[in-house]
Amino acid sequence: MLYKGQKALDIDALFAEIKSKPDATTTIEYNTARIMVESEKSLYIFTLPKHAVHPSVIIRQVVEEGGKIKIKTTGHTMADQNSFEAWLTKLGQADWQIKKDFNLKH
Repeated sequence: MLYKGQKALDIDALFAEIKSKPDATTTIEYNTARIMVESEKSLYIFTLPKHAVHPSVIIRQVVEEGGKIKIKTTGHTMADQNSFEAWLTKLGQADWQIKKDFNLKH
């Protein structure tokens, strides 16, 4: 996973922009807004104000690299870096568990 670290990114402006896209579908759960944008093959996970690492966003995009389909993950935060990295790691562990459950190659 690629982590951009703490950076001057207007996460609120990005949230408004992504949410307003015509093919954006938003689901609110666990103090996050998950926005799927079909045309970009992307999932944006924005933290909401009650989330421990707000404001933050994780962007997951399906890409093809070297003839293989991969999920590229990037993250941006204005919250505590260590807390954000712990949250990012937790999401990564969920991916490994899904691969294990479905007996997929890592």
